[in-house]
Amino acid sequence: MPGRHCRCPVPMYGSLPSRTRQAVLSGNLPEVRAWLAEEGSDPNAADQLGFPLLYTACAKGHREIVKELLKHEDLHLNSKFSGFEKYIVGRDCRDFTPLCIAAYNGHEDCVKLLLTASQQVNCQIDVNAWPRHSGTAIMNASDNSHWNIVSLIFRHQRKLSTTELDHILPKAKENNQFQLLSFIVHELFSQSVVRREWTRAQYFLNRILEHASLSEPLAKAVISRDASLVRKILAEEHRQALDGVLLVAAVKGTSKEVLQALLNHASYTEDTLNHALLLSTRHNNLKILPSLLRQFRYEYDKLSEARGIAEDANYKDAERLLSKFVEESATQYAEQVDSRRMASSPPRIAPPSSSQEQQPVREQLGSQEDNCYRNDTDPRGFVLILNYKEFEGMPDLLREGSDLDVSNLQNTFRQMGYASQVHCNLTEDQTMLNVINFRDQERLRTCGSVIVVVMSHGVARQTFHTSDMQVFTVDKLLTMFSDRECPRLKGKAKLFLFNFCRGTDVARMAYQTDATRVVYNDMLCVYSAQEGFVSLRHPNLGTLFIKTWCQVLADHASDTNISKLLQMFMKQYSETESGVSVEVQYLNFNKSFWFIPQQKKPLS
Repeated sequence: MPGRHCRCPVPMYGSLPSRTRQAVLSGNLPEVRAWLAEEGSDPNAADQLGFPLLYTACAKGHREIVKELLKHEDLHLNSKFSGFEKYIVGRDCRDFTPLCIAAYNGHEDCVKLLLTASQQVNCQIDVNAWPRHSGTAIMNASDNSHWNIVSLIFRHQRKLSTTELDHILPKAKENNQFQLLSFIVHELFSQSVVRREWTRAQYFLNRILEHASLSEPLAKAVISRDASLVRKILAEEHRQALDGVLLVAAVKGTSKEVLQALLNHASYTEDTLNHALLLSTRHNNLKILPSLLRQFRYEYDKLSEARGIAEDANYKDAERLLSKFVEESATQYAEQVDSRRMASSPPRIAPPSSSQEQQPVREQLGSQEDNCYRNDTDPRGFVLILNYKEFEGMPDLLREGSDLDVSNLQNTFRQMGYASQVHCNLTEDQTMLNVINFRDQERLRTCGSVIVVVMSHGVARQTFHTSDMQVFTVDKLLTMFSDRECPRLKGKAKLFLFNFCRGTDVARMAYQTDATRVVYNDMLCVYSAQEGFVSLRHPNLGTLFIKTWCQVLADHASDTNISKLLQMFMKQYSETESGVSVEVQYLNFNKSFWFIPQQKKPLS
């Protein structure tokens, strides 16, 4: 039962038969089950090398065998490998527990089973077991970038030693696990404040806000809601002492009078205010949250993140309050258009080939038939253009001519009834922020389709560089528009145009080169080069990929569906110069799609 200490015997070497050991290694559940049913069998048995049965199952990731072992109440959850062979997984794993080895090898299902196993067996899982030649389970998970497991273990125990945190932090930063980092550090800071462990609170505060100090007397006065003492201390304190105190107030709460004294006394950094918003939401401090929202202007992404925290915790009042500000921020964001230079001679959309007058909405083909994606709204849809032209510290990678591509795309889609947003030279974090802002705007609920265009230097296969020279994956981008992450676009057509290299095979021409799992539905991806090939760009004329796309759309989008448009585009693109070829991916894109749906003709 939970809370009990394990009284199970230590596994004995050689008590696990070799045939059963082989069955565990190969994942042969019936064989393992049959041996466990034999008289005298021991679920805690170890083989001749010192590997306990549970340890081996977790090392190999055999979830069903682990579940079978958990049926035995006397199972030892923390049985360690104590053999003489040191290097089993590329490192010294002596004293590794089943949880340590499962975390190190990334077997998430086994980790989940072990963390909840105390409900089934008479043993308490030791999350803090620390092998003498390694680290704890959460440290082992971070060593191999198994961040889901790091999150699972932390949420189970809700604590970390400073050594564990210092071990995990640099690795998490390298892997851009900022959301997980933020959750962990804020949780540890909050616990320290609640317990009034000011030294630990200062330690965690230093990792939230670099070089920020915490005035313990002021923090105590704020928590005790002693307004007169707060005003007295404020008269003597410097501003840098207030960053931490504001976060303490966000965790523990205070009176409105005290909070206003803090807010009026100093100008806080944007980071401090953002952290205060998230902490006050996480702790459902409804006296502090409204004051922060009224007094400071928060960006959409932070408001949305805070609303998500309130929603997950079922803080209804906080969620309603934040939703109001999220909607206001989304409306303001959607009304902003980042203007870009227009091309000197942009393509013009050709009129429909039919003499029949165009009908705007209800009677159009794309909105009537079940086998067609509806695309008859006003605006017809939204276009997000991400152009990475300049790259930090790499002047040789300047993508000359890409401005012309942006102008041609904007002009072409504008004529087709689309509203566009353009962002140039974003960092990785800015890319994430702006994609989320675009994806979460309320107007996507009523639009017909979405088009995302990415133009950059390719790294390999399905990755590209952001302007701070970080690698961004296509999978990460597509996931942000999946049905799970973006329900506003569920069932709607989502087109992605990727204009970057995917290899190093260079054609002989006067063009430059850009070379350097979630279920996806209703997505169509078009790459400017097949895997292993480069994408072509002229410093004055822009890319062949974008130029050809805009021309084909201008000539034929008014009366041609996407399948035929793609055929026309690929034919024209390949004929432009030898050695170029596109790649098209249909990801459950299983209906017909017209950029400009026509009126359905009456039957004769």
